[in-house]
Amino acid sequence: MRSRECFLILLRAIVFFFHFAQSMWRKAQSSRIASLYVENEEVRAQFHSALALAFVPEDHVANAFMELRENADENLDDVLDLIEDYYILGRRRGSRRQAPPFPPATWNVRERTLQGIPRTNNSVEAWNRRWNMLISKAHHNIFVF
Repeated sequence: MRSRECFLILLRAIVFFFHFAQSMWRKAQSSRIASLYVENEEVRAQFHSALALAFVPEDHVANAFMELRENADENLDDVLDLIEDYYILGRRRGSRRQAPPFPPATWNVRERTLQGIPRTNNSVEAWNRRWNMLISKAHHNIFVF
């Protein structure tokens, strides 16, 4: 595999894992369960269990999700609907389902974690911020220092 293809595969997992977690939190906020998340330990634990789907082996994600869904607090239904429709099973169209726009292969980080590869690009962002501070310029180029 060419280095560009490897880079794109790694970048895709980083971006979509962040997107997965961020969209869950935004849905929690718009569904007004963010306060429940803070106040109710069980809701918080179940929300974290949904985030943990990113660390389940890819071929077990759907089953793990269905088990989580069966046992979840009803307040999490909006968040779980989002996960089901966009990240695991796809949206219902009559008696069928469309493929999810972001299937588990795009956001599952289990293998990255087992291999010790970062799940996010925070280290790159930190390096870039430090570099910008050192040269006192945010959008620098090699011709102007």
